[in-house]
Amino acid sequence: MKLSPHFTLAEFTRSGTAERLGIDNAPTGSARSSLRTLCVAILEPLRKVTGPLKVSSGYRSPEVNEAIKGSSSSQHCKGQAADIIPTSGNRAAAWSELLRLNREGFPIDQMIIYEDKPHIHVSCTYERDPRHQVLVHTPSGYVNWDTYEGPLNP
Repeated sequence: MKLSPHFTLAEFTRSGTAERLGIDNAPTGSARSSLRTLCVAILEPLRKVTGPLKVSSGYRSPEVNEAIKGSSSSQHCKGQAADIIPTSGNRAAAWSELLRLNREGFPIDQMIIYEDKPHIHVSCTYERDPRHQVLVHTPSGYVNWDTYEGPLNP
């Protein structure tokens, strides 16, 4: 099932944890709708500039989220979030483009870049006004992007 011109439901529901533990990772209708919104409103515009994106983590059923010890309030469980890796390997360009989209008012709720991981987390919601929260994940916790001064290695 296509969620948008370049993204499929299968890539958002693929989970090694679900397969290994025999957990159903099929999203509900509302989560599928939220995934479609995330793809159309954020990921397609991002892809247009950065090129193809790999979804390393998309939808997570509550059981999958619990198995990986994810946050109980994870937007992944609502189909509102994805962890993405630019296949061009240019994570800095993807991050810069997300910052631009966020400044321009795209419905980005939260975006997180990791000091020591190759993916970028991005979420989108229409349940409430988007927070436009921009964070860096460090080994000691989350830091606001505007005050961050450390390295971004991967």
